[in-house]
Amino acid sequence: MLARASINKWRLVPAIERGDLRGAVTVSLRKTLISEYILTILMFIFTAVLTTFTSPPADFGIDEGDDPDVF
Repeated sequence: MLARASINKWRLVPAIERGDLRGAVTVSLRKTLISEYILTILMFIFTAVLTTFTSPPADFGIDEGDDPDVF
């Protein structure tokens, strides 16, 4: 994702600022921005799945003989 962002910053955006509005430059910029958005969403989904399904077991310190209403 950082590589795509650096391509945007150092090649595609300066080309547009110089007035090079060829279809290839704008299409490339559009594709890299869309791919960055998709990668960001996938990272959020991946993080949500990992934190939901791989949480440590909830023990809360209750032993078999303890009264659970005390806690």
